[in-house]
Amino acid sequence: MLLAHIEVISTRDPASGVAPDPCVHPIQLPPPNEAMPHTKFSLRTTALAADGSNAEIRHLAEVAAIASCSPEGGFYFDNPRAATHIHRCPTSCAWVRGATHGVRVDVLASAH
Repeated sequence: MLLAHIEVISTRDPASGVAPDPCVHPIQLPPPNEAMPHTKFSLRTTALAADGSNAEIRHLAEVAAIASCSPEGGFYFDNPRAATHIHRCPTSCAWVRGATHGVRVDVLASAH
């Protein structure tokens, strides 16, 4: 189930010329009492081509914290009980930084 969609993240803000941090995304999740029990989260990250079409799609698994990141990548929440930001693991962050035309991020939830 699609839980949240993060709009296309440009590699550079046209007004300021500054690139946002592609490895941290603000997120608003339902309060814990409204979330599905035993929820498993994943990120579907789509690197965009110059024409806005999908160039490459990667699915990232949730890990407990940065210390749990592996070479395969992944992501973690700043606070699993009341998340306000998603942080990418270093390998996943490097891949996103290489997406010259931006990315689209979908937060997916499933019961497990």
